[in-house]
Amino acid sequence: MEEVVEGIEDLTDHREKVCLGDALDEFGSRSFGPLLVLLPLIELSPVGGIPGVPTVLALLIASIAVQILFGKEHVWVPGFIEKRALSADRLNKWAHRLEGTAARIDHWFKVLAPSPELRKWYGHVPERWPEFRSRYEAELASADEDEMQRLLDTCRAGPVSFVFAARDEARNSAVVLRDHVMKKLL
Repeated sequence: MEEVVEGIEDLTDHREKVCLGDALDEFGSRSFGPLLVLLPLIELSPVGGIPGVPTVLALLIASIAVQILFGKEHVWVPGFIEKRALSADRLNKWAHRLEGTAARIDHWFKVLAPSPELRKWYGHVPERWPEFRSRYEAELASADEDEMQRLLDTCRAGPVSFVFAARDEARNSAVVLRDHVMKKLL
């Protein structure tokens, strides 16, 4: 995210207006990512409840997926949309406001995640949960101390979200990590 914000700031240098086409050229293949995040977020918002909106969003996401499959350099959009422009000053102010948020989003404590071998072994089989929990706690006990300290400091500084992709909200790595952090903080 920080790279995207920096790219936006670079685009606004020495220009009065920035066209969407210029942004797509600047970001190249990275232009797919923000759209693949933004469109589902729109669907999850109240706007997603408007009849027809989910279908349009699904078609846009499918269009982006097809473009990725065909190896497009960047997202294709119709010419009349590509030529739409925003004030460079306004875009630059927007980018500056996003800098702090982008930095927070970019930091992911990947080294504190369960090892790939452990994740594959667990496979979200409920009967393996107690053993997974035990093994992951052992991994956390021997994890990178600097990263663990950074996570603890982050938790002390304010609210933290432990994100997970598992369907089971009660038995996943985020639960183990959260409990491990809570024990260390108390």
